[in-house]
Amino acid sequence: MKIHKDRFEILDGLRGFAALYVVIHHARLVCWESYNTGYLKHPNLYNHFDKACLYFFSIFKYGSEAVTLFFVLSGLVIHYKQSHNIQELSSEYKFNVAKYLQNRIRRIFPPLLFSILLMILLANISYFLFQQAYPDNLSVKTILANLTFITTPFFSVAGNNFPLWSLRVEWWIYLVYPFLLLINRQKIYLGYLLVAITSIILYFLNFNRQYFWIETLLFLPTWCIGAYVADVLSERIKWFKILNIFIVLLPICLILQGKYDNFISDFMFGIGLLPVFIFLLSESNFYCKNILNKFIGYFKWVSPFSYTLYIIHFPIQSFIVSIYKRYYHDQLPHNFYLAFIGILVSVLVAYASHFYTEKKFMARRS
Repeated sequence: MKIHKDRFEILDGLRGFAALYVVIHHARLVCWESYNTGYLKHPNLYNHFDKACLYFFSIFKYGSEAVTLFFVLSGLVIHYKQSHNIQELSSEYKFNVAKYLQNRIRRIFPPLLFSILLMILLANISYFLFQQAYPDNLSVKTILANLTFITTPFFSVAGNNFPLWSLRVEWWIYLVYPFLLLINRQKIYLGYLLVAITSIILYFLNFNRQYFWIETLLFLPTWCIGAYVADVLSERIKWFKILNIFIVLLPICLILQGKYDNFISDFMFGIGLLPVFIFLLSESNFYCKNILNKFIGYFKWVSPFSYTLYIIHFPIQSFIVSIYKRYYHDQLPHNFYLAFIGILVSVLVAYASHFYTEKKFMARRS
């Protein structure tokens, strides 16, 4: 089945939801004193509104799962066009590697460059206002390492922008994808089997997982879940109804969150997402599906600047916190107003800048 325009709007809504979720998740971690070190020590300082915010923000504790949603979405969107063309054109299909890489570069690098320039600007403002030392992880070597995605274990992420780790993984997956597509085109199941076997071997051999190439291959199966959904939707894979039993992994993996390492937990959650994506993108007309799609659609306004929002929000929130702690004896607030400020400023800056970091370079969907 071909994904119609309204189906792509569902993906846009999911992308916007995931980006906003991660921003709120980090705001509750960065801009607030935390549950264990704050609330449990002095609950009497929390009024009814603060306690209501406490329970509201607890909904956003699954930041890692939101990043997994990004990985699966990426695999789906990147592979769907190719999978559909293979199904429709068969032997006449040709994959333009140069155009593919050009589209990935246009998508990835403008917001990344902006995020690094923003971090340098915030560091200089901090130095000018408070005479704080210029951070070592904004050195020329570190910035170049982040621009080439050669970071851990050789260099840290630029500034304190920890979300860049997932961007590094995704970039190297982009470079691996043309080889996977070559196999996928000839033997559709062989590609998925090779990815699974390679990841299992690397996982149990227990190499240093900080090496970016090991990390990439361990996260590759999660990304391939989205590619698998694309093959189902393009009808290159016919049998998939049995996969609906995996939907039980969604609540199970949330309950078991933190019990396993990131690779297993993310893959489990991705498998749980697989039937959900197929259900949401299918042409079936169920009442619950329509309600869910309508809810997801409320977040599509975030989608055009979701990538910029994702890679600039953490430095912005950290900068806001550094100013606050400077004037409040290095303490974080016990209420959530600073978190709301961090969320609002992040969204406003991302929206204002995306016209130059995303929209200008993404005139057409790639």
